[in-house]
Amino acid sequence: MIMSGKLSWKDVLINQLIKSGFSKEESHSVYLVEMEARKYFDFDGIVPSCLMLQNIEQDEKEIRYFWESKSVETQCPYCGTLSTRLSGDYYTKPIQDLKAIGTGRQRSENGRHSKGNGCAV
Repeated sequence: MIMSGKLSWKDVLINQLIKSGFSKEESHSVYLVEMEARKYFDFDGIVPSCLMLQNIEQDEKEIRYFWESKSVETQCPYCGTLSTRLSGDYYTKPIQDLKAIGTGRQRSENGRHSKGNGCAV
């Protein structure tokens, strides 16, 4: 299969479910179950339990896994303070290349910056 651009697992799965007669709401629910199952079978023991698999993207060179933390507190990446206050800023950062599972697979985390009290960022 020749790819042009990135393929999103979420888009592909939900579109196929809708074509098969599922509603958008049902398709989204199935997608969430699929992400939990993929996390368990593909990453059990590799990623922390506080991370939730959000999407998978693939192009000719790599497969990227996107995660979101379910944690209620985190350390501010700018000032280092532990905080539960969300700033509303979202970020994506590569965490590691998972060569042990296959070449070009990368685990990325999507998260919200938690501001420390008094943090100017």
